[in-house]
Amino acid sequence: MPMRFSPISLACLGLTVPAAAQETPAQPSFAGTGWQVQCNNDGTALACAVVQQIARSDNGAVVAAVSVRNPDGGTPQLTVQLPLGIRVSAPVSLTVDSGTPATFALDTCLQTGCFIATAAPDTLIAAMQAGTGLTLAFESVDRQPITLGIPLAGFALAYEKL
Repeated sequence: MPMRFSPISLACLGLTVPAAAQETPAQPSFAGTGWQVQCNNDGTALACAVVQQIARSDNGAVVAAVSVRNPDGGTPQLTVQLPLGIRVSAPVSLTVDSGTPATFALDTCLQTGCFIATAAPDTLIAAMQAGTGLTLAFESVDRQPITLGIPLAGFALAYEKL
């Protein structure tokens, strides 16, 4: 599913759109990896997570990622990676379909992006398992709203495998 962004969104992602291209919407496209189960092995146990990354189609640069892990069947942990150039004091909301948004604060920004790492509310996980789309909403540094849609097809099946 190609992802589409406004010129303001593209500027937040460190991309520019020439004036001529703004008249004719020629924006880079974005593609998701689909929900995957990824595991790491430390030699004693597997640590697995359900991951979806959204990357630029032209160069493969990761623009955003969502990861859910369930350590030892305990409280699910949510990690969201967003691009640099966003307003760190503004909340980030995650909305499944047309449901109630779950709002989170950014924890940190590194060279690879800005991150949320928190316990995932059970209501959010249940909605993601039953839903069709997840919308991430945040602001650029110049306070312009940015939304990113992530398909949820395959999330429930992948999450069952954790």
